Amino acid sequence: MLTCLIQNAGRAVSYDELLRQVWGCQPDAGNREMVKACVKRLRRKVEENSAQPQYIRTVRGVGYRLVIPGS
Repeated sequence: MLTCLIQNAGRAVSYDELLRQVWGCQPDAGNREMVKACVKRLRRKVEENSAQPQYIRTVRGVGYRLVIPGS
């Protein structure tokens, strides 16, 4: 997932796109929860404060965007 976000840094990556590129599965509501859980674990590893993420930002109704400081 991190690789996918890095490759698309600065751009919102949809839940559906993450499901297809990372897991190779078809999008459905249940799979969105899997994406959210994975992002939560990833934030714990890369963010100083996962409750206030600076790098992996949520784009409501779309998915996630990776923000790289200074770029």
